[in-house]
Amino acid sequence: MAQGALSLIDGESGALNFQDGRWLDFEAKDLDVVLKIPLNLLFKKLQLSFLQGTESWIFFPKKVSLFSGGEQQGWKLLATEIIPMANGPDLSRKLVSFDLPYNYGKQLRIIALNTAICPSCIRAPVAKPGCLLINLFS
Repeated sequence: MAQGALSLIDGESGALNFQDGRWLDFEAKDLDVVLKIPLNLLFKKLQLSFLQGTESWIFFPKKVSLFSGGEQQGWKLLATEIIPMANGPDLSRKLVSFDLPYNYGKQLRIIALNTAICPSCIRAPVAKPGCLLINLFS
């Protein structure tokens, strides 16, 4: 069962059935999260798992960006991945992976831009907000 932000680091992978309770839902909102890394841990890679089910108005993010730094010293862009828009019915998972530099610091910030409104190629009764689902950081 999803436990808020803890679901991102609990090691439990969400199924393709988004109703399994393990996915975090961001309807019409972007994901913007800061990971505070203990000094004794060193990561070489960050992976994020996203779900897409266009018939349920769930879309991969348009763009995922990774930053290092903090509020006081500012955020430095480390990497960005742009994800193409889906053109039709689809149910799939996308793993976004970033290699981390050795000196990435104590904080990482991830911003995933949501699809604001369902694209015209998707049948929706009205201008329906898009939904972004994320499950796992590893």
